Amino acid sequence: MFTKWYITDDDCSQYMRKYGKNYEMIEYVWLDTTNEDTKNGTHEYAIVKTELNLNDVTDEEVLNVCAIFRCYSTKYVKLYDGVIDLLDTLKAKGKKIFLLSNAQRSFTMNEMNMLGLTPYFDGIFISSDREVSKPNPCFYNGLIEEYGLDKKECVMIGNDYKADINGSKRAGIKSLYIHQSISPEIKGKVNTPYRIMDGNVYKIKELIVK
Repeated sequence: MFTKWYITDDDCSQYMRKYGKNYEMIEYVWLDTTNEDTKNGTHEYAIVKTELNLNDVTDEEVLNVCAIFRCYSTKYVKLYDGVIDLLDTLKAKGKKIFLLSNAQRSFTMNEMNMLGLTPYFDGIFISSDREVSKPNPCFYNGLIEEYGLDKKECVMIGNDYKADINGSKRAGIKSLYIHQSISPEIKGKVNTPYRIMDGNVYKIKELIVK
């Protein structure tokens, strides 16, 4: 919901020169993170090292290989217009902000830090850490329980009508759907009265910020 993706090869060149020998590791990370059955809720570092019998490879090397893969498989990384304004407004209102993401930590945290988003969040839940992903209610409930939140005071904002919106409904949490360029095609019911179909992040404040 926060970002579009773009990155240039220049950002990867130093890593490729140092770790370019591990091409089969890059290939395996590609297979792992694009496989629908494993890309969410799987710790890719352990899989890479175990399946390829590369136990002599350090965790740092694996992290760098994952970074290389992300660079070469990503076209651009850019915030949507209105994201920082929304986050600033929520913080000014004393609201807590949490990230619940179907993603790999090795990709997500680097990009969050690069974009300056990390300090805004009071908690970050990533599926690769938790071995569960949206729309499973257990993922939502894990965050609620860990931070002692009241579901009645929570709103899930998402751009995937199945993972974000239907998932939060199953967990008993209100939601707001925003349709963006990366949103999956809608083939069913969007289970929320709060909908922004033109992708305008600025409209979120009008609907839910009090």
